[in-house]
Amino acid sequence: LLINKIKRQPDKSQEVLKMAACIGSSFDLWLLSIIRNESYLKTMEVLKELIREEFIFLSDTSIKNLSEFSSMNLSTDQAKLVVYQFQHDRVQQAAYKLLGEEENKELRLTIGRILLDGNFSDENLFDIVNHLNAGASKITDSKENERLISLNLNASKKAKLSTAYELALQYLNHALK
Repeated sequence: LLINKIKRQPDKSQEVLKMAACIGSSFDLWLLSIIRNESYLKTMEVLKELIREEFIFLSDTSIKNLSEFSSMNLSTDQAKLVVYQFQHDRVQQAAYKLLGEEENKELRLTIGRILLDGNFSDENLFDIVNHLNAGASKITDSKENERLISLNLNASKKAKLSTAYELALQYLNHALK
């Protein structure tokens, strides 16, 4: 039912939902706008329609943040504070299923690269590495592959320190691949 409901939406709305589903259960305006290669304002217009259709909602803190500044001239830092969430994990899953395998890999690699370049911190290491690993087969540059190996090793060490041994092993296996 959800997949059919999504398919009845305009193409732009469907694309935004699929991109957002790749990011995760919550996503910020900054990242989604960069992936779409659109302005914050244009992305917000599509997101408003998705809110009306009850696919997503604006987080409580984002509502407060949006009232403090004009949505016309959002800075990068402000756009990172505008966070949306899927109404339910099944909405996210339905949107995610609409992605083809190759499209999924490309999109996940793009998300990982953007996060690595613009938002890297030890706090989001797992998110970045998970996105990059999902699209690793699309990486053709040897330096980028070496960087991914290093990131997987760092993620493995961090997981091990948290006693998440199975996860640590998964990151090591990705590094070996």
